[in-house]
Amino acid sequence: MSFRLRMTIHAALMGLGFGTFLAVQGVFMGELGAEVWQIGLILTLFVVIVAVAKISFGVLADTRGRIALFRLALCLQAAGGATMIVLPNFWGLVVGASFLALSTAAESGTVDAWAVERIKEQGQEDRLQQFIGGFQAAGALGITAGAILGGYLPDLMSEFPLHAPTSWNAVFMSIVAVLHLLLTPYLFHEGVAPAEVDEAEAHPLQRMRAAIRFAATTFDLRDILILGAVLCIGMGMVEGYWQPRLSEIDPTMAYARFGWVTAGYFAMAIVGPLAIGVFATKTGVSARAAAGAAPPDCGRHRGPVGANRLLGFRGRLSWPDADHRHDRFGRSDRDEQSHA
Repeated sequence: MSFRLRMTIHAALMGLGFGTFLAVQGVFMGELGAEVWQIGLILTLFVVIVAVAKISFGVLADTRGRIALFRLALCLQAAGGATMIVLPNFWGLVVGASFLALSTAAESGTVDAWAVERIKEQGQEDRLQQFIGGFQAAGALGITAGAILGGYLPDLMSEFPLHAPTSWNAVFMSIVAVLHLLLTPYLFHEGVAPAEVDEAEAHPLQRMRAAIRFAATTFDLRDILILGAVLCIGMGMVEGYWQPRLSEIDPTMAYARFGWVTAGYFAMAIVGPLAIGVFATKTGVSARAAAGAAPPDCGRHRGPVGANRLLGFRGRLSWPDADHRHDRFGRSDRDEQSHA
């Protein structure tokens, strides 16, 4: 199996599991009873954990190996999904979100850096951006397919009820993570040798200070970071709360519609990386310049959208019982009849 095919499979699997959960992220949080203020606390916790853990995991990637850290990230992702299923309440969401935050911090950039090293070893550095663009497109395609599947999964698994219909999306995300983990010896069989790192420089606080100092004193980088933060704040509000708003407009909206809307959003992300890759190849622009021409990545963290996969849902949602129907805000037909 070629290197390019293996990396494409990896990117598609990452997108598939994430997209399935992302399709109903807000609905899922609400179905487990989270109030909007609780969602805010969970989101804040997620962001803080990612910010603090990223530097420490970066050190581990250098000293223990990038693929080893990526395997840890997959284990944490599976644990996050499982926790939210086993503990279907606010504290379960808190613990599950913490696992997902650690997974996001651990996974960020590990395989990308490893792939860049392999591409350079193969003497194809001039095609670097084309390779990376193809892998990103495969990831976006995986998210798109996962989002479509995620919209239908709650209804497909309705004969096997859990605490909420969308709980199966979290189950599927964990299953894909475990499958991905089992495939890592075949996808990354070249391995990676841990780098020699000075102990003083490897200390997380030292690295954090160095990173902040470098970002603050480098004019171009500082502007890019500020622009990325502003874009992510704006996109986060849209990405996190469009599901609650749609449910307010139509409380009986089918899960499949959430999946298709999410799929359409990420389908557009397939075009961008491919276009940048073609642009870099045709114009002879360096990979660094081509990447700089693109908007900052506010994606899955991983962006993961990253923390936004944990954004919530206004109102409480209920699993319908056998006697009467609830809509997604917990209002039952009995309530409607009593008001009538």
